[in-house]
Amino acid sequence: MASKIVVNLDTSKDTFLNSKCKQNDDLILEANIFENGAAKDLSNCSIVVQAKKADNTYIIQNTDITKDKNKFIVNLVRDFTRVPGETKIEVVLTESSKQNTTFSFCLEVIGSVIRGAEESKDLITSLEVMQDAVVEMGKISEETKELIKNSGAASKEEMNKVNASLAENNNIIKWNELYNNSKKNPKCLVTFMDDDCRTQVLTRLKPLADRYNIPFSLACTTDWVGTSGFMTWEQIKALYDTGKFEITNHTKSHKALGEIKNESELIEEIVTPFNILTEKGFDVETLTYPFGSTSELARDVIRRNHLNAVATFKGLNEMPINTYYMYRIGQGSYFDPQAEGEPSTNTFEYLKTKVDEAVSKNAWIIFKLHCGASEHTEAQQVILEQLVQYVKSLNLEVVTMKEGMKTFKNIVDAGDIDGSFPKHNVRISPLGDFDSYDVPSYLDQTDNVNFSTPISYFKKNKVTITTIATANATGFPENRGGTLLTYYIKDTSFPYQEYIFANKLGKYIRFWDKSTNAWGKFIQINSNILQLLPNTVTGSTLPTEFENQKMSVCVLSNNTVGMPTTSGGVLETYRNGTTYIYQKFYVYNSDEVYYRRSVDGTTWTTWLKLCVSTTPINYGNASSPKILGAKVLFEVEQNHSGVLVGDFPILAMRTPLPSGIITSIDVPSDGKVRVKFYNTTDSAIEFNQWYRVKVLKV
Repeated sequence: MASKIVVNLDTSKDTFLNSKCKQNDDLILEANIFENGAAKDLSNCSIVVQAKKADNTYIIQNTDITKDKNKFIVNLVRDFTRVPGETKIEVVLTESSKQNTTFSFCLEVIGSVIRGAEESKDLITSLEVMQDAVVEMGKISEETKELIKNSGAASKEEMNKVNASLAENNNIIKWNELYNNSKKNPKCLVTFMDDDCRTQVLTRLKPLADRYNIPFSLACTTDWVGTSGFMTWEQIKALYDTGKFEITNHTKSHKALGEIKNESELIEEIVTPFNILTEKGFDVETLTYPFGSTSELARDVIRRNHLNAVATFKGLNEMPINTYYMYRIGQGSYFDPQAEGEPSTNTFEYLKTKVDEAVSKNAWIIFKLHCGASEHTEAQQVILEQLVQYVKSLNLEVVTMKEGMKTFKNIVDAGDIDGSFPKHNVRISPLGDFDSYDVPSYLDQTDNVNFSTPISYFKKNKVTITTIATANATGFPENRGGTLLTYYIKDTSFPYQEYIFANKLGKYIRFWDKSTNAWGKFIQINSNILQLLPNTVTGSTLPTEFENQKMSVCVLSNNTVGMPTTSGGVLETYRNGTTYIYQKFYVYNSDEVYYRRSVDGTTWTTWLKLCVSTTPINYGNASSPKILGAKVLFEVEQNHSGVLVGDFPILAMRTPLPSGIITSIDVPSDGKVRVKFYNTTDSAIEFNQWYRVKVLKV
């Protein structure tokens, strides 16, 4: 039984009222309005009841209100009593389109015992529906079952808590009962949504709706209605009354919501047009983002009145859906960006591939139309009709947003998510599919994946784990079964796959080639190389401490004990048994390389420098370049300590030599390196060269 609050409010007096109710109570507000002590006639007033709850969220209600002279009665929606704590309620009277008076009072919501100490979220939850069933009837009515079926937001843990608390009364509602009642058969759905409500809807979309008996969804910007180029309210209502046109909220003045930082301005852009559309008799559940622009704050406001929101981002909607950032495919204008390997996105061929993809995935495809835009030419209108015909030829169901949500609405939709910035969230589809950006992997338990399965099959921003049976392993390395890990992060520039054999050592990798829309070749990953953590070994680490039959690589930056230099670098250790063990050390930011080996498998020899490098030498200069005459040989010697006859010198030029000059280098005596330049042409050549000499020790 609902609780009732009766208040007397006077426009000339401040109100200091405090009322109480239990959490999740059904509440009736009865208010008598006076003006300077006299009863105020409310017949020409519109009434809005709004509240700021204890969790700092708002709710606004302008429906289910009856007026009688100076009294109005409103059956407050459950959201007014959902959050325990102090709820500040405000009554707004508007007369002749001008706000006249506001009244406010406080409502203390006493927390429900069944929830313990945990505050509820601003969501209609299956948990609360079950609580009503227990408190009011002691059993689950058919109406409550339907509410459970169509609601969402209770976690499995919450369900288990309720089951435990109700066990004594044998009124246990199991999680799998909720799941089974909510389960729906997957199928591909199609929606055509046109933005802005331009007059071309009457000549371009209405004939298609009549000819093919399909619905359209129209996104309405209320400030534009009746202005030049846009339909009037009478025209929009006439379309709506045919039953073939749904109206969605496209904001008040078509501002980019993601750029608005002020909550009151967002309420004006989102809630005000919702109220206008509702007052005019339109059943509105969806908001369509202008420019696809959104933000976390905007979505917080949208959730107060809307069950979903649609963006402009290219994509299909697969279960579980992104409820407040649903994807669309552009047609007629504002075309999708073309990915490599795709047909041009302004063609029927492109649209056909997206429909086929939606069918293969049992996805919901929403087409983004702007039939009044200049890009929507007669040629594009022909393509639109081709698209409708193709959809009908596949016997696909064309639905409004409201109808589509009956099939695709998540049974659990907690947290926040948009297409560009993943948030903490949990989503469970009507089929029981679980997804969360906090869970980066997805286990694909089907047999749908084979050697050629395209990247579009796999879940975006996930690592998909698939077991490949030997029977399906044709084309995979050695045609052997194993585990396939598909990394699909961000976009088609980054995907790759790893393949690991079953019951055998072996690991392969391949990359997605977006230019060909196909996978590249599998390449075996060398599992004999171990990348050690930095500074985990030193020059004193014994040979037997390194893994056998492996090459171990370790970066040493500050752990250079026992090394030939304190500069740090990269240490490579090769070990095969106890007799074939050696190390190389590459000095950081240098060409110097050192070598040592183990004779007995337990100790190391002393370090031997393998490579001696010289400093750069400037031969010639910009102000006085070297002139090398025709057929002339020029040589220069440079001192190098530690270089011996028999060592192998290498000459590295900083820039290419002029055509016709050849070089050679040798060690004429200990401690010296000789460089020769020879002009093979019949003309003198002017040049100015830097070069570096490296010497490999024998």
